[in-house]
Amino acid sequence: MANLTDSAFTRLLTQAAKAAYKHRSLCDRVNDECIARYGVGYSEVDADTVIDTIDLIGGEYFSAEEFHEAMTLSDCERVDLKLEKLLSLSTLTVEQQEEVDEIQRRLSGIE
Repeated sequence: MANLTDSAFTRLLTQAAKAAYKHRSLCDRVNDECIARYGVGYSEVDADTVIDTIDLIGGEYFSAEEFHEAMTLSDCERVDLKLEKLLSLSTLTVEQQEEVDEIQRRLSGIE
């Protein structure tokens, strides 16, 4: 026998749908920031800690430092900081300019 009335079950389903929408929206924002920082979305790399915490299991706290550590373990670097450092140089070598162009291409999809 069912534990909830149809009305209560409808409220529960509606709450779950709203929570799923909010969760997806938050994941999209995290992914956009990840692309802005690393030039790649977190779901595109083998960052199990990130995927488990953000997409699957959840948790009470997850810091930018923990996120960075997981991305670093997945061979991802902060391309935004690398770009900033390169652009701060007074002159760029041909190789450095090519690297700047590549990073900017990778980041161009972010608003």
